[in-house]
Amino acid sequence: MEDSRVDCFRPDSGPVNDELEVGSPYFIESTVSPNGNLPNGDRRFEIDGRGEESGISEDEELSPDGVLDDRTIAKGLSNLGRSAGGNDLVFLHLTLPGYSLQDITALQDYVHLQKLEIPYNKISDLSVLSYMPYLVELDASNNEICNLNSFKSPLNLKEVDLSFNNIETLNDFTELSTITKLIVDNNKISSLDGLQECKSLSCLSVAHNRIEKIENLQGLPLKYLNLRGNRLKEIENVESLHHLQQLDLSGNFIGSLRGLETNTLLETIDLENNHVESIDNIKPVQEISLLRNLNLLRNPIQGVSDYRLSLLYCLPQLTELDRHRVEAEEKVSANNMFNAPMDVVAAEDHRRCMVYASLRSARIYDSTLPSMETPYPMLVLVGPPGSGKNELAHKLVAEFPTYFGYGISHTTRAPYTGELDKKDFQFVSSSTFDSKIKQGVFLLTYQSDGHRYGVSQEAIEEVAKEGLACILTMEVEGVLSLKLTYYEPRYILLLPLDQAAHEARLRAVGNLSQENIEQALRETGRYRDIHQDKPGFFDMTVDSSDTTIAFDRCRELVSGYLGLEDSETQNLTTSNWVPSSNSPSPTQARSDSQTPMGDRSVTPLRSTSGMKTWSDRVKSGDTSSQMSRKLMSPAMRAMLEPTRSSVEQASYERRKSAARAAAAGIEPKPLDQLIARPPGTAPETLLGKGLDGSTARPKTGPAGYFEAPSPDSSAASRSGSELSGLSEARGMSGNVSPDSTASQQLQVSLNEMTLPGYGTDDGVGGRSEGSLVMSTDR
Repeated sequence: MEDSRVDCFRPDSGPVNDELEVGSPYFIESTVSPNGNLPNGDRRFEIDGRGEESGISEDEELSPDGVLDDRTIAKGLSNLGRSAGGNDLVFLHLTLPGYSLQDITALQDYVHLQKLEIPYNKISDLSVLSYMPYLVELDASNNEICNLNSFKSPLNLKEVDLSFNNIETLNDFTELSTITKLIVDNNKISSLDGLQECKSLSCLSVAHNRIEKIENLQGLPLKYLNLRGNRLKEIENVESLHHLQQLDLSGNFIGSLRGLETNTLLETIDLENNHVESIDNIKPVQEISLLRNLNLLRNPIQGVSDYRLSLLYCLPQLTELDRHRVEAEEKVSANNMFNAPMDVVAAEDHRRCMVYASLRSARIYDSTLPSMETPYPMLVLVGPPGSGKNELAHKLVAEFPTYFGYGISHTTRAPYTGELDKKDFQFVSSSTFDSKIKQGVFLLTYQSDGHRYGVSQEAIEEVAKEGLACILTMEVEGVLSLKLTYYEPRYILLLPLDQAAHEARLRAVGNLSQENIEQALRETGRYRDIHQDKPGFFDMTVDSSDTTIAFDRCRELVSGYLGLEDSETQNLTTSNWVPSSNSPSPTQARSDSQTPMGDRSVTPLRSTSGMKTWSDRVKSGDTSSQMSRKLMSPAMRAMLEPTRSSVEQASYERRKSAARAAAAGIEPKPLDQLIARPPGTAPETLLGKGLDGSTARPKTGPAGYFEAPSPDSSAASRSGSELSGLSEARGMSGNVSPDSTASQQLQVSLNEMTLPGYGTDDGVGGRSEGSLVMSTDR
């Protein structure tokens, strides 16, 4: 071996930078890898005084009898680097796991060690650590240590792992004020007393001990706290841990998260295998916006219906729940289940009602005739509780008895003062309401202020059978459902802008609590926001602070829709009003300039949307039988005739009687004027043409109304649905060819009865496949 001199580590506390001769008992040959660590060779070599190599066999026992020797130390040294003073080249790490060591006195000369790992031994005395002032990390887990009184704390000890020992108290850590990470899992600790002076402690793990109460941690800068597997029953004394980010309380007896409300930096909470039973026990951490990970596995709460969606609705900030990633779809489903937007609720309501209604026997309703192209006229008064919508609806029915009828809705709430059953509402129990839903009775249902409301198809049909347009009252939730049906009403928003008058009206009801009154007052603001945020959602808005003034404005508005003069409106208050055959009708008494669509007895009418009505398919000169031969086979007519129900037969007879009366010269009822009358707020492009070819303009709407905002998509879809642009509920079409007489037109209208939903106009005077037409010879 060639002569060489190497600077190397010498364990004593004397100078270590002198040159050691080959053969010195302290010399250890060490080839250093580029990263400063010893190579992973099979052997280390010691050079004796004669310069000969002597190998250490792999089978040779190191540190026999549990006493640490130099050969074992040499095997565990690593990480060659500079000493704390920066002048010496020394080994900084020593790892001695699993040697069954009991005596480690030999380490007292290794003063430069910065990291010491001695796990899985039988060490009980750590007094040798007093000789290591530069020690930073200590791992003495899985030993037999009972206390730490035997050594003086190193100057900068940061991380200590003493898990799986026999430590019973933490009082020995009082002097370890520099510790930032302390792990004492699986010991015999029953109290957290003794850590008050550890002002740098940010990570504390005391899992699987005997702790029954969280205490003596006030003011510590803890970011991670692990108390898994102890005997805790509640979370307490953690309010001052303002830096806490991760908390592990699994394997205890905790039933609520109360006590964590002020720990606003919490990101992870592990409560696996505890006693959390309900969503209410989770709500204390609902406002912690940084909470991302929550584990509630093996808790009774997992038996709650829709448990996962309920938690995600309560804690939408979570990204991981029960060790499973939270998907965006889950959060949407949770929100739709427990606090869905109104349009989502309306869509679900519509779907449910349609499914149950489809299970009922099919029939033809008067409110859907004569065809889907001429929707049944309806007027809907919308407003918050206490807006006076029910009162105004009854007044409008009394004011226009030959035009309107009141649709009676169902509700589960108790009657208010002055309300009568089957006049204002049909008051039913919740069980009866549920039963009617499953029977497919309701066209729509909605919920407001904890009560449920429903509009049945029969309520509309009872009005339609009398040849009248239906007036309904509802709140905005019902409007959203109604907009999804085939009906296309006009919507008038009644909004009490005077809060004092609104509150006085609510208190006059008599059976409303203070909470109900306050909720109703808040609803007014919500309606105002909807009106502003959704232009065109309502056709007109009326201030209903004073119901008398509001009725006058609604009366003027409806008169404008119908094209009635004030004097004519007064005459309609008599319910048995029948126009004389010798006197001109209200429509005839007006000039073309007052009648937007001209004289309907001579002017062919179309829907204001420009769509053809079912009578447009009648060609001049075609008889009823000729048209029937074109559109329906005899076999199909024979199939349809016997299936007419009693209600349909009664409706047919009424139409037939009205047609004959008109043919005899008797003036039709004023409801006929509902056809082709554009509203006062209709765009000019929707106005019809008079006989002189000029565009008729409606009267200016009455003062005091809020002008309807520019139409949105919902308004555009209803362009032909205005009361003034629809065929009357009795189903008598107003479309008359210029060369036809009124009696011929009405007779043809009677003979052709198109069933809605059986095809559409093909544009050439016929019906597409699936079209069914009933023809009856006079």
